[in-house]
Amino acid sequence: FEELLTKVADAVDHARPGRIIADSEEPARDAFAKFREKVYAKALQKRLDAAEAAFPPSDGRER
Repeated sequence: FEELLTKVADAVDHARPGRIIADSEEPARDAFAKFREKVYAKALQKRLDAAEAAFPPSDGRER
């Protein structure tokens, strides 16, 4: 989250006077998209981990 805020602040800081929204909107949107991807990946991994934990370990015998 801190990285996201830093990237958005950097985009705003590097925008030209009078063009703050125009110059920072795309880099900020890209930063949010990358953040969203990381959040979804983390959530999916947690769900997979929980699903794997729900199954008992194999005893090595075939059925």
